[in-house]
Amino acid sequence: TFGHHFDQSLEGVHLPSNLKRLSFGQYFDQSLDVVALPSGLETLTFGDCFNESLSAVTLPSNLQTLTFGDRFNHSLDDVAFPSNLKSLAFGRSFNQSLAAVELPSSLQTLIFGADFNQSLQGTSLPSGLRTLTFGQGFNKSLEAAVLLSNLRVLDFRGLRVCVRAEP
Repeated sequence: TFGHHFDQSLEGVHLPSNLKRLSFGQYFDQSLDVVALPSGLETLTFGDCFNESLSAVTLPSNLQTLTFGDRFNHSLDDVAFPSNLKSLAFGRSFNQSLAAVELPSSLQTLIFGADFNQSLQGTSLPSGLRTLTFGQGFNKSLEAAVLLSNLRVLDFRGLRVCVRAEP
């Protein structure tokens, strides 16, 4: 875990091959294209200020959990997600289309933050997805999305329900 204020390039830094969890502090906002992430890394967590593209980053094949902080808002179209990824969570600002993103079939949990308000039309949600969470800003039709039979939790944070009684 890097400290709260750490915001330095990791170029030339050799991370230990047996590292399982890597967490960046609040202020880290540096490109990772020059960093070789350890192949055994299972959890990668970014702090709130991280807002760098991951298109040139090789995510480790054993990565199971990827969590972004509040400011991340980059396209994921060119990101190759590892086949073992189980959980993908976005912070407040993420509001990018996932239509051209290939989510791994292993994904079980997908969490969007407050600002996400993109149509899921054309998005291929993995059949094994069990938890799908939308933030309070989501206001798109789900008719275009195929809600999967394995889905156990569909959460709309900040949902205000209006019920109209039929005569």
